[in-house]
Parts: sequence; structure tokens; C-alpha cells
Amino acid sequence: MTASVTPMNGARRRSSYRKRVYHDRLLAAFVQHTRTEDVAKHVRLSVRTVQRWRAIPECWAEVEAARGEVIRDAVTRLRNGLPSAADRLVQLARGAKSDHVAARAAQAVIEAHATLTVRQDLDARLARVEELLAACAARWALCSAPPATGASRRFETILGGAR
Repeated sequence: MTASVTPMNGARRRSSYRKRVYHDRLLAAFVQHTRTEDVAKHVRLSVRTVQRWRAIPECWAEVEAARGEVIRDAVTRLRNGLPSAADRLVQLARGAKSDHVAARAAQAVIEAHATLTVRQDLDARLARVEELLAACAARWALCSAPPATGASRRFETILGGAR
């Protein structure tokens, strides 16, 4: 009986290792790509396997955290490049020969910074709303009496009847 347990443990370890390797590869691929098909192609797994992995809340939370980190790094780099981009635009405006490409590049840096800043702000706001909804749902779960108003019942329906 002992001999049959050892191979099983080894199989479990190999399976766990394989999942961990796929996990890291899938995490990196989801940071780079948005479509499930692209991720599956990049990692060389089936689309269904990628979909199952994506459906695990803990895994998807790691993807969102990694994407947030990438965005924060990009915003920091763009923020550091803004002064030189603004200086270049001012130089081009003063010397206006025909540096159209350089002007467009500097403008693109400024626009990219604005877009990423808005995205970062929206992500933070959405996270706060999700926290508030979870706290509200938890409070309602502790209540023994049903909500009195129609608005409260609609809110309960939106939360999925978590009482």
C-alpha cells in the first residue's frame, strides 16, 4: 500500500508544478493580451483551459493587480517624460520649421499620460465602489428583517439576494 501512495504524491507534485508554471505564464499573458484566444495562443494552451483558469476569482484578481502595476509604472514613466515633452512642444512652437513628427510624438506622450491617469483613477473608484457594495451586502446579511422600501428591494435584487 505504501508503494501506491508514493507515485500518487509524485503525480500530485508534478501536477501542482505544472499548474504553477501555467499560472505564471497565464498571468503574464493576460497582462499583455486582453482576448482569451490571444492568451491561449501565446501560452500554447486550449482556449477552454484559459477560460477555466480565468474563471477562478483568485487568479483573475492577480491579473488585475498585475495590470494595475503595469499601468502605475507606465503612468510614472509618462509623468517623468511630461516636462521634456512640454519643453519640446514649446521649442517647436517657437522655432516652427517643420518638426511635425516630433510635435506629434510629444503630443502623443501628453495624451497617453492623460488617458492612463484617467484609467488609474477609474480603477481606484471602481475598487472603492466594490468595497462599499460588499460591506453593504454583508450588513444586509446580518439583518433579520426584510428591507422596507422598494429601492432597498431593488438593491437586494442587484446584489443577488445576499441575505
